[in-house]
Amino acid sequence: MAIDRDTIMASLQQGYARPVNIVLTPANFGYVADVPGWPYDPDGARALIKEAGAEGAVLSFITSPSYDRRLNEAVQQMLGDVGLKVDISVTDQPTFLRRRQGTPEDAGSLSQGRWSCACQDADGVIFPLFRSGSIWSKMNNPAFDVEVDAARIVLDPATHGRALTHQRHRWSDPLALLKCVNLTPGRR
Repeated sequence: MAIDRDTIMASLQQGYARPVNIVLTPANFGYVADVPGWPYDPDGARALIKEAGAEGAVLSFITSPSYDRRLNEAVQQMLGDVGLKVDISVTDQPTFLRRRQGTPEDAGSLSQGRWSCACQDADGVIFPLFRSGSIWSKMNNPAFDVEVDAARIVLDPATHGRALTHQRHRWSDPLALLKCVNLTPGRR
């Protein structure tokens, strides 16, 4: 709700980007096209941040020179406009990757990255990035893990993708999602 994707796509990516509402693209087996996205609504984002008691919270945004600095700064500005402070930390790529694979505290609240799964399967994205125990995941949600494990054996594309993106549907309430963000404790 705080990120103006249309402006980013038009200005920074000069129209060469297409929005997706899940962490998959249409090229992935199991992609679900009809997952609703959140509208750009900075006033609504401010209200949710206030309701969550997160006004002035500090988000650590880790990145490396491999990623578009302009995009990072646009996200920083947009989140700042709705009441969150974003500290961008730029390191070399190996340090960035070590931090992303480290503890949740080391991995930052936000990061920009690219994920490529040669298998082009939703499972090759959802499992490593979000399932508990993966070096890339900072989640610990046993119920989600059960769903992901069950979805791994489904071969029907529509059912497979729906099962793997079911958690995104649960997070259709942005306040619930905001409460899951790793806000820097004690910093306002």
